[in-house]
Amino acid sequence: MADDSQRRRYPQNLQGVLQLAVEAGSAAEGPETLEPMSEERKTWLREALAEISKGQMNEVEQMKQCLAILSNEGGSEREREGEEEMDEDDGDERESAFEVLSDLCENLDNARDLMILGGLDLCLSQYLCHAQSGLRWRAAELIASCAQNMPQVQVHLLGIGALPKLLQLTDSDPNPTVRVKALYAVSCLVREQDAGLQAFLSHDGFSVLMRGMQSENEKLRTKSAFLLLNLLTSHPEQKDTVVSMGMVQQLVSVLRTPHSPFHEHVLGALCCLVEDCPPGLKDCRNPTLGLEELLRQKSRELQGKEESQDMATSSASQRIGVVGYGHLGQYLVERILKDGAALGLTLAFVWNRNSDKLKGVVPDEVILDDLSSFANRRCDVIVEVCHPQIVKEFGLCFLSHSHFLVGSPSALSDPDLNQNLRQAAQQYGKTLYVPSGALWGGQDIQRLNDSGTLKALFIRMSKHPSCFRLTGDVLSDWTEEEGRRVLFRGSVAELCPLAPNNVNTMAAAAVAAGSLGFTGVQGEIVSDTTLSDFHVVEVEVTGPGGFSVHTVRRNPATLGAVTGSATYNSFWNSLLGESCVVPKHCLMDPDSSILPLIKFY
Repeated sequence: MADDSQRRRYPQNLQGVLQLAVEAGSAAEGPETLEPMSEERKTWLREALAEISKGQMNEVEQMKQCLAILSNEGGSEREREGEEEMDEDDGDERESAFEVLSDLCENLDNARDLMILGGLDLCLSQYLCHAQSGLRWRAAELIASCAQNMPQVQVHLLGIGALPKLLQLTDSDPNPTVRVKALYAVSCLVREQDAGLQAFLSHDGFSVLMRGMQSENEKLRTKSAFLLLNLLTSHPEQKDTVVSMGMVQQLVSVLRTPHSPFHEHVLGALCCLVEDCPPGLKDCRNPTLGLEELLRQKSRELQGKEESQDMATSSASQRIGVVGYGHLGQYLVERILKDGAALGLTLAFVWNRNSDKLKGVVPDEVILDDLSSFANRRCDVIVEVCHPQIVKEFGLCFLSHSHFLVGSPSALSDPDLNQNLRQAAQQYGKTLYVPSGALWGGQDIQRLNDSGTLKALFIRMSKHPSCFRLTGDVLSDWTEEEGRRVLFRGSVAELCPLAPNNVNTMAAAAVAAGSLGFTGVQGEIVSDTTLSDFHVVEVEVTGPGGFSVHTVRRNPATLGAVTGSATYNSFWNSLLGESCVVPKHCLMDPDSSILPLIKFY
């Protein structure tokens, strides 16, 4: 107990207090005794929510103060004149302002507000070209943090010409940290962003990656190779372009350097360039390249190391990687650290968008700073509990190394991504899992679907408005007195982009009901201010001859909680039951084009 309290961060505001209360409630052991909420408690919670709203405004004010510091005209004038020596306190103050902004912009709403306030324009115009390297890399990092998972911000940055400048910094900045952070920002602008990819191609971005893989900076080499692999996997139409640049020859020359973990990404890129790409296959077979003998030599050199690694990981213990450290991620990490050894589970890594939030809370040796280096941790299962964008950006790569549990199945509403993940699971002999979460009766839905008798499926999710995380301004005007309001009714395919963090239950149902799919399964989300203690999930299943089932599940949840408390245990059981100890019958059937298994609890 003392260790837990030492590792826990103390809340600094009322929002932090409420978050701490949510965590404490979800982590409580044993059955929870539920009692009606007293009027006094309801009043307190209403006031707390009002304070949280004020807290959001306070965060905007904090951002304005930071921008005022960064907009100091006197300092900017000296920088334009090329003065590198500045007052040390002035530099420290600006670095601190960037750090505060980076922390605040972990909240996607704040990232959008910073764009509206002109903060990203300021980064581009004054700080990516700043004389002080510490300010250059912090500006690039802030741009990356804001652009990640935010199409609106990505489009804005592309429109003001951020990508060419970031590519230039990646390619030629004298400071290694600046080059790494700039490439991080490039990655956030081009992956899963068609306009970003076109801008990347027009500015010869693949050549920048090629030179990055040849640098002396290990992090830059790793990130360059990983981004190349990701782009080739997501955009196979670019293979011919890359081959025509002599990429095969360059990748082989990289493999001739002393062995490094990033060579795994290089080999992955070569594999992409020989698959369904005759020019790439021809280059690899060229006898003057000597690739076959090089691969045999590498295999002999690494054989002993691979055997020792296999011996170290060949026990019954399963290595789990956790991507995301929100409420659900924290719960899973704590359970693995506390109970994992007795259950045959080992925590291989934890990644969070802001790794600073992990320090002092989880053991240093399991913190993964760079998600693109996940393969070095040799996981048996990777669990995503972060955001659908992570599934889009890393899902294929995860499946090339590990079984993959998708905690944000709303990402699967994208038909192309859905199909690509299925094919990757088949190609690599891995399993793709979708947990049931708050879905009740999922296994029965799946049986009806598999028998060909499922005719229709409708799901309604009702929550307090503070529990929704919606894109746009759908719920910006809610009041405590308004009662019930239907926010959306339609296909789950249409609903997932609107509420990516709130409809994972519906997404799991759409996967189970494969014959209907995301477009056929219908969903409705309802804001209801009377639901201060529960999330309500209603499922209506229709079968043949007038057969129907209607279930109602009340999932205990505090105000502001996206995830109901019962879902934590359900997710943990899904992890124990199917993802950690992976039975042979759960592996992908080579003749099947559907998800191999969805286990419901």
